Amino acid sequence: MIRLYPGISRNKNFRYPPIIPVVYYEGSGQWTADLHLKERIMLHEIFGEFIPDFTYKVVKIHDYSDEELLSKEDEMSFLMLINKIQESKDFSEFLKLPQDKVSAIVQKAPGHVLEIIAGTIWSLCMKMNVPQEEAKQCVEKVKERHMGYLFENMEKIDIQAERKKVDEERKKAEKILEVYWDE
Repeated sequence: MIRLYPGISRNKNFRYPPIIPVVYYEGSGQWTADLHLKERIMLHEIFGEFIPDFTYKVVKIHDYSDEELLSKEDEMSFLMLINKIQESKDFSEFLKLPQDKVSAIVQKAPGHVLEIIAGTIWSLCMKMNVPQEEAKQCVEKVKERHMGYLFENMEKIDIQAERKKVDEERKKAEKILEVYWDE
């Protein structure tokens, strides 16, 4: 073993850098879970001495406006903007963002981060039930760094209207089944 300083172990004085645990919360409701990790672990009363005991910081995505996130001009804030999309109105607001700023963020993103953005766009498309071919086109535009034109060919989707249609159809089906079973 080569020692940098004779008589002193390399690892003896080593100190870990600060580690600040953060929970990234995308929900729109209040965070209700305990903020102490130890309290969230099964059998912590028995194994307490072996379980790290710290609190974590909750970062609520909905505490930030779209403008505030976009003004940071970084990839993490952009991913937060995408993850804020949970309803059709959120998607409409996302499409109104200044495309030059969105494109600038994607242009400077390193390749591995661009892959994360592309995966997030794919997940969004799947969540919105976008046809796979259109979703693939969106993801390719991200990978080619053409965010300004990302959703230009996508048909307008009204998620709330679609949910209402599904609910109405389910109620009709339930009525039909009631009549059928009553006979």
